[in-house]
Amino acid sequence: MKKLLAVGLITALFASLGCSDQPTKSTPGGPGATGSTNRGTGIGSRDTGTGVRDTGVRDNGTADRSKDTFTIKVPGETTLKQGEKKEITITVDREKEFKQDVTLKLTSEKGIIITPSTETVKASDASAQAKFTVEVTKDAAVAEHVINVTGTPTRGAPTSASFKIDVKGS
Repeated sequence: MKKLLAVGLITALFASLGCSDQPTKSTPGGPGATGSTNRGTGIGSRDTGTGVRDTGVRDNGTADRSKDTFTIKVPGETTLKQGEKKEITITVDREKEFKQDVTLKLTSEKGIIITPSTETVKASDASAQAKFTVEVTKDAAVAEHVINVTGTPTRGAPTSASFKIDVKGS
């Protein structure tokens, strides 16, 4: 019985922490994200004569800012051989009130080429997805490489997520 319990716990631990080819989602970004200090766009703001800008944005504390957020979904771990390339998709998941463009920027380690490195998902786009090509150079180190993805909205807090490319020898 103790062995069965131990096996169950170890399995649960690996399932939650282990390698995964399942997509990963970021923490929320945007004006409604926790810690975001951007309250207004500044468009049409006026000087009140006190050195403080009045943006005209009024919030009595009852607004549900959590609906003015977004997350980004990145692929799970991907395996490529040296010299191979693969198209990947990054998705911007918008909450109900979030209606902004999001610029996605991907950065990687030496030996991994991402094309394009930046793409903007427009608020008006029917698809909230951006496609990128990940290419492993022939001299890339045979190892796990991390690709970082940052999603930056027009205003509000950015968010980020990362995924791994497991490079195998050719």
